[in-house]
Amino acid sequence: MATKLITRVRRTAAALVVATPALLGGATPAGALATASVVDNGNGSITVTHAGAAAGLLGSNVLVALRDASLTCSTNFNPYLYILDANGETGAPLASSPAVVTAGTSAGPAGSPNPVPIAAGNYRVCVVVLDYANPANDSVVGDLLATIGNPTTPTTPTTPGNAPQVSPAYTG
Repeated sequence: MATKLITRVRRTAAALVVATPALLGGATPAGALATASVVDNGNGSITVTHAGAAAGLLGSNVLVALRDASLTCSTNFNPYLYILDANGETGAPLASSPAVVTAGTSAGPAGSPNPVPIAAGNYRVCVVVLDYANPANDSVVGDLLATIGNPTTPTTPTTPGNAPQVSPAYTG
């Protein structure tokens, strides 16, 4: 669903650029793209700093995608798990910068327009800047492995029968 939405938005933006260059002022000027970065706070949250995301079809947008930790980041959006965006186009807007994201933050799940809370887990966090006027400028600006929330790890229960045995000492 997210891929189809982005493709539709890009096609519409491209058509508008071709149809009304005088009104729109041409393609995105150099240096006008949004900027963003991401850091792992080490406490089950990440902080995304972003600037310059512009509303409207010809602006640029910052997307934060949480993928399976074994995957890599790219500007291809499949199979992303959760997506937050600075323009709010996925129904899950990214908070004002600096945005702290943790378990429970609402995000857009792949294939659904309805936001859901991010589950605790280990993720590949991908920060992507999209240029709707010129998709060739799309780029991954942040890529890190992070633990969101406090995922539980299975533990082995200890019982008195499992305690290490101590040999009796002979005292004479």
